[in-house]
Amino acid sequence: AVGNLRDLAQIAKSRLARYKFPRFVAFVFAWKIIDGDTIEVSARIWPNHGALDERVRLVRVDAPETRGSMPQCEKELGQKAKTWTLAKLTNAKQIVVQASIEKPARDSFGRILGDVLIDGVSLSDDGIRAGVFRLYSARGIPWCP
Repeated sequence: AVGNLRDLAQIAKSRLARYKFPRFVAFVFAWKIIDGDTIEVSARIWPNHGALDERVRLVRVDAPETRGSMPQCEKELGQKAKTWTLAKLTNAKQIVVQASIEKPARDSFGRILGDVLIDGVSLSDDGIRAGVFRLYSARGIPWCP
């Protein structure tokens, strides 16, 4: 005998719990650099399906700002980060955006918080190694002495 709907829902939930779907993945086919740690993408989750257009803020990292009332030295560092990101995207064979599937996080500007993979390598991690980004936890500390 099949139980009530609540029992069926509990069984389905317990069976699905065995499978982990932590990330939503979208394949990028067009992009535009906003600044070192933000890109605008057109991406598809399936071939020949409609595109998603989103601004993506790289997770875990911060890049110097290129605009605003920042010191000139920070704007120069920001331009360096932007140029570095542009070179990475331009030379990529494959660009993938990963974001949480359970709760796609957005920042206060409405950007998706995601990890961008360039040919399988995290752009955030690569930028930290290259010295153009720093960990987000250091946000607020001046870039220039």
